[in-house]
Amino acid sequence: MSDLQRLFKPRSVAVVGASENQTRARTSVPALQASGVDLYLVNPRRDQAFGQRTYADLAELPEAVDAVFSLVNADLSIEVARTAAKLGVGGMVVNAEGFKQSTDEGARRARDLVSAAAPDLRILGPNCNGYIDVHRGARLSGAPMLPLQAGPIGLVTHSGGLIAAVGSAGAERNIGFSHMISTGNELQVDMADCVEFLVDDPATAVIAIIVESARRPDALMGALLRARAADKPVLALKLGRSQRGQAIAESHTGAITGDAWAYDIMFEQFGVLVARDVPELLDKAAVFAQVPSSRWSRAEGVAVLGTSGGWAAIAGDVAEDEGVILPALEQLQPLLAGLVPDADVFNPLDTSGRIVGDQDAISSVVQTYASSAAVDTLVSMWFLDDAGLDMGSALINATRDAAASSGKPTLIVSIDDAQPGDAARMLSQQGVALGRGVRAAMRAIGSMGTYVRRKDAALGRTDLRIETVPGPATSVPSTVGPMLSFDDAMKVLEGAGIATAPYAVVRSPEEFTDQLQGHDTFVVKLADVPHRTDVGAVRLHVRRDQVATAVGELQQLAADLDLPRNVVAQAQLKVDGEAILAIRTTSPLGPFIAFGPGGVLVERGAKPAGALAPINVPQAHAMFRQLGEQSFLEGVRGGAAWDADAAAGLVAALSELAIGGSGWIRTLEINPLALVDGKPIALDCLCLTAPPTTGTAVAQAATDDRTRGPADQT
Repeated sequence: MSDLQRLFKPRSVAVVGASENQTRARTSVPALQASGVDLYLVNPRRDQAFGQRTYADLAELPEAVDAVFSLVNADLSIEVARTAAKLGVGGMVVNAEGFKQSTDEGARRARDLVSAAAPDLRILGPNCNGYIDVHRGARLSGAPMLPLQAGPIGLVTHSGGLIAAVGSAGAERNIGFSHMISTGNELQVDMADCVEFLVDDPATAVIAIIVESARRPDALMGALLRARAADKPVLALKLGRSQRGQAIAESHTGAITGDAWAYDIMFEQFGVLVARDVPELLDKAAVFAQVPSSRWSRAEGVAVLGTSGGWAAIAGDVAEDEGVILPALEQLQPLLAGLVPDADVFNPLDTSGRIVGDQDAISSVVQTYASSAAVDTLVSMWFLDDAGLDMGSALINATRDAAASSGKPTLIVSIDDAQPGDAARMLSQQGVALGRGVRAAMRAIGSMGTYVRRKDAALGRTDLRIETVPGPATSVPSTVGPMLSFDDAMKVLEGAGIATAPYAVVRSPEEFTDQLQGHDTFVVKLADVPHRTDVGAVRLHVRRDQVATAVGELQQLAADLDLPRNVVAQAQLKVDGEAILAIRTTSPLGPFIAFGPGGVLVERGAKPAGALAPINVPQAHAMFRQLGEQSFLEGVRGGAAWDADAAAGLVAALSELAIGGSGWIRTLEINPLALVDGKPIALDCLCLTAPPTTGTAVAQAATDDRTRGPADQT
């Protein structure tokens, strides 16, 4: 049994601070009384509350309860925790504020609360809105009593204020919840723990998380992989996305890889589906909540049956917006000729109002689609409010029958966003999912297809233990912070197994004579300067007899601008394509790697793919999916294609460097990584450094801290 079972599935509960004058008590206590748990109320100032006896202290209770809901202030909550721990209580929800660790007093209270709970009392919060066990109706929460229905979605949110909003949005979509958990300040129990609990919870089939920041990123990633192994989809809404405007390494590219982007790539890497707001989160969860997992499809053969040309057109447009492909299904024309004789487009199909009320005709149409091997998901469009169901009964009955006979995900989708009526809600108990509006339905279908198609993807990170990579002894000051010299940066790449273009560091105009034999044309540039093009410090297509002149000009420029004087002459190679390969070690989730198109594609806003390090070659291939179906790896404008295996090998190698060099690398960017004679070659590298830390433990397997207990996580 999970050590959170007593907290989240309590047989007995004590509410400390229970009073009819307390707002949160007024929403929690009556619900707990009705839920069937053994309920005790603690309030030393009252003899009775909510129609039952109160106790002056936890120590007076006739048993050590499974869970305590504390509604008293911060200092009193610490004392309650101390008593609860001594009595053997399983878990405690702390609603109080005042534990903010950015203040001295808050930090002191936080330490005292954790110490009071040690070693076995599990604390949810503080500053949280508790949780709701929806199936039992047990509320250790002060969330408003808004519409809420039981179902298979488990919710974990850092923001307790979103519990009621998500619950209400779910009720509007005819989907319900198993548990709704607010984690608050996460002094002890955190989101990773709660996801682990929901993975093991038989009432939960799909997990939704609303994330501010991960307190234990590796533990959360481990929980996400467990959810994947249990075939429980996870959907995530990341809060604070407006902070994503941080560029990697103050780099040449300005590629956006800020903290919010780090979460995006973590979700992608660990098989999590992403939403941008609460409605999208619930829209995407809806199909998982309403359709048994045995029926989930790849959504590569979605068929839409409309009852008017306008409805069909809207469905086609929205499906394209949401990335859902509707195959033409022209092969069904001979089967439909006598039923829908005027049809020119067969997906989405305009069945026309003439046959929508003809039970035999509409049943034949629906069964033709449902039984086709080219169709893996069926959508019928009609109204979901009770007033419109009678006229559409023939279509609805046919769709319900198709759902039963085909074994395929089958939806009835409204053209508007009206809430399903009571009669429509009954359909979800008969194997038919409901879509509240076309966009919501297409979001749900798209999320299902993405999840199923990626089931066999190489998710997660490699468990390699990577040795520390020592950094060069010196760095060069620059306008963007300390950086490696060009020579040192290129040697770091070579040490990681990444090929570099031939070059020579030149310290005077006379020094370059017989170097780089076999090459006649060179790029000459200031060696140890970031953003060289901004200050005119690059010369292209320089012949051998012109190198000395170019070196002299650049050294004079360095003197004028007070820049380092070393110059590098590099063989100018014929380039068939450009990419950017970079690492950042300072994200809140740990070191990550980014790989994407270079050159003009960056200027046009092309985005890189990313992954948290370290990854292996199969995981690098999985990462490339982020580049899209028509990625630059296939060649641009008829140009040469990249060897995807070679590119994946470089990405994996650099991801190991991200871990091994995390003690001294801030960011490292190969820009450009050029395709030369079919092979990737690093032409330039900017590596910003941090002061080396002695005695730092080697960054090890991605799973290292997943086994840490709550006491050593604060």
